[in-house]
Amino acid sequence: MQSYLVRPVSRKAVPTHSEPQPSVEKNNFEFLRQDIHAASIQCPESLVDPRLSSGNANNLTNSRSSTRESSPCQRSTMLQSSQGEQVYIGNIAAISFLHFLQTTLKRYIGTSVFTERQENNVMLEVEISRNNSPFEDDLDVAEKQDLIACFMRVSNGILHLFSRDDTSRLLNIKLNATNSSSSSRSEREDLACLFLMIAIGAQSRGKDFFEIQLAKKYFAQAQQMAFLDMLENPSLSMVKMFLLMAMYMLGACRRNTAFMYIGIASKSATILGLHVSYQHSRVSSEERAARRRIWMSSRVLDLLCSSILARPSSIPSIERDEYEIDSSNPEDMDHRTLALYATYESSSIIEAIVQKFTKSSSVNTESADIFLQMLREWSQALPSALRRVPNATSGEEFCETTIGNIHVSCTYYVGIMMVTRQFLISHVMFQLRKNSSSKSKRVVEVQDKTPGEREKIFQFSDACVQSAHLLVQLSYEAHLSNVLFDNMCILQAWLFSAGLVLGFSLLVGGEAPAHIRESFDHACTVLKRLARLSPQADQYFDILSRFHTAIELYRQQMLKAQKESSNVYVEKLMSIGSFNRESNGGGSNTEFQSQLQPVVTNDQEMLGEIEAQGDLAEMYATDFFGIENEIQICDAQIGYDAGVAADLRWLCYAAGPS
Repeated sequence: MQSYLVRPVSRKAVPTHSEPQPSVEKNNFEFLRQDIHAASIQCPESLVDPRLSSGNANNLTNSRSSTRESSPCQRSTMLQSSQGEQVYIGNIAAISFLHFLQTTLKRYIGTSVFTERQENNVMLEVEISRNNSPFEDDLDVAEKQDLIACFMRVSNGILHLFSRDDTSRLLNIKLNATNSSSSSRSEREDLACLFLMIAIGAQSRGKDFFEIQLAKKYFAQAQQMAFLDMLENPSLSMVKMFLLMAMYMLGACRRNTAFMYIGIASKSATILGLHVSYQHSRVSSEERAARRRIWMSSRVLDLLCSSILARPSSIPSIERDEYEIDSSNPEDMDHRTLALYATYESSSIIEAIVQKFTKSSSVNTESADIFLQMLREWSQALPSALRRVPNATSGEEFCETTIGNIHVSCTYYVGIMMVTRQFLISHVMFQLRKNSSSKSKRVVEVQDKTPGEREKIFQFSDACVQSAHLLVQLSYEAHLSNVLFDNMCILQAWLFSAGLVLGFSLLVGGEAPAHIRESFDHACTVLKRLARLSPQADQYFDILSRFHTAIELYRQQMLKAQKESSNVYVEKLMSIGSFNRESNGGGSNTEFQSQLQPVVTNDQEMLGEIEAQGDLAEMYATDFFGIENEIQICDAQIGYDAGVAADLRWLCYAAGPS
């Protein structure tokens, strides 16, 4: 038996500048096997944010001067659950980015439907209906096989818990069983897994009201069966059951419940030693392969779900270099196994990224280069079967393979967005402030970065936008090809994050690239489709629709300002009457059209609201840097301009006292 090939990557060998990459041999399937966990916990001094590692006032001042644009602070937040409990959302989550965008746009365009929605502080959770009527398994074998096939398609690249033989065995067990109450424990657990696959398949497709209710019925029965033993006896079936229940809860808009179920599955997997590779040598090759699939599925679902809300994962990081597989040749694996191994590696890189941001709130360009190099080497090691559209031998096989490849590709794009989003913030905020200063005919001197540093920030910013564009483009093509189901619980979260990135990039002055505006509209189009079955996707679509309105309002204001004189020696004193204020006729010709209108208050109301909010600059600057006298030092270096309400003083461009 061949061992799984390992290609360790030394941190010293990781370039900080772009350079040619070695080619990958056709038949050499080598995933990146360096200790990714060490990248997030063994941070050399050069990778540690100096604002967090130095207590010296001079070093702190220099750090603020050098990183106030390249590493803007991304703050974690707390939301209310449906029961009123405070729940944690990490600083790199899309929801935290959304709150930043709302605060930013309120300073520039005033109160609008995008900035003033109070429900943004409440985590959407849909109540699970409880049906107390007796359960009846009234589906025939063909109907069950059809729904199980739907589950296999929608979960490809994320879960690989059952082989084709396993599903056939589960169906036969059900045929020989009279009722769940009289079945043995192992048979009951197998039935629960079967019912959960049926439930997820029906939930994902949801072709009519009957199928939606069918999903709820089968899930409720499986959930009841899973808790009969009160979690007293960990088993492989328990791990599978709770992973499946977590997957269903994600689709049912119960993310906190899904996280708890993932935690149970992860702890059960650890108790059973699935994370210790050499223990597998004591069992048959079939069980060894099953244990490996279950462990990897646990880790993938845990890490991907944790990254969406930037929460700590429940599953331990291990030395994956020692984790054996049957062969390093991709031709010896089926597509589902290939996809699982790919997301297993990419999700580990994403885990390291989340941990790094949790520790230091931002990363410098050197750290970003290291993470991007990890993702680049991972992508170069992908086999061709995961990078191309499969041959359409059959409709079901085509959809399953394509969805698996979409999930694999999206983990790559998401990883890049997570690393580079802070540089997009830096680049866009720098442009917004320049536009604001130009509009008000004032010149604000800001200690800028060197051309090389500014170019690096621009490159990372562009990488963030392009990765979001490619993620949306891939999803939109799948939508047009009718590959997607109407409930894609993880893909919809990635689409929302990409939509926020694309929308934010449109705030930069000048004519926005047509393909970026089109991608933003395409993200809304796909989310609108997914909203048919998912209230979470419906909320995402609503937020992006209101964001679209706010973007158009801001761009109209910029166009209006450009028509006025920009000479610093002349200003318009007054005007009589109103002139035609044409709305911007530009925009992409896509399915998505925003119907929402902005609600803007008058100047007096706006000033009152800003005053009531308190000094946002001091809140951010004091909380992040901790020393008030350092804020005054920053004032002395940069200067303070009180004339522009749009200046975000927490970025330290104008962080002086009121």
